Amino acid sequence: MFVLTIAASLEKDIMFGRLGPQQRLVEEDPVMRFAAKRHVVREALAELERLSLIERVPNRGAVVRLYTDLHSRNR
Repeated sequence: MFVLTIAASLEKDIMFGRLGPQQRLVEEDPVMRFAAKRHVVREALAELERLSLIERVPNRGAVVRLYTDLHSRNR
């Protein structure tokens, strides 16, 4: 349940522009913000990836997808 709460909060941050396109999402930030375990944050990021809001790149972490990528997904 907490995973979905974190994912929903980060989704709002992306949709309202608080997290910009190509901005890197460092796991430590939501860990501290939500007082969550790292594995919970990783699950939340996986949920955002399933929604195509972020892209996770091996050895680089997660980044917010470009708006054009999000926009074209909905067409």
